[in-house]
Amino acid sequence: MPQELNKFKKWLLKIQRQNHQEKRKWLIALTTLLMVLILIMWYFYLTKIVMPATSLRKVTENNKEISKFEVFNKGLEEIFKEAKEQLQISKQILEEQAKKKKELIIEKEASSSQPQKDSNNHQ
Repeated sequence: MPQELNKFKKWLLKIQRQNHQEKRKWLIALTTLLMVLILIMWYFYLTKIVMPATSLRKVTENNKEISKFEVFNKGLEEIFKEAKEQLQISKQILEEQAKKKKELIIEKEASSSQPQKDSNNHQ
């Protein structure tokens, strides 16, 4: 076990010493890998624990069972549909902000030749 840990540390140090572009490639690759692993674990969690517990095997109009894959796809469709709606709302807000009249107000700075009032010496 310590030997594997040492190899891992050396590998991390090697990445740390590389240039910015190489570090970015490793970041993208490892992030993608972790995302795929999380999605796979999420899928198995849904199929093994959630679906049997909630009895998602419902009978359709044609007395055909809905497959787990169809349920998963339907969920993804709903997620992307909601994301699309939110992006459209954001786009409308940005367009409205862009159409508003833009004003820039520049106030003249008080010149240093004018005496400034001291609030402590009003007596």
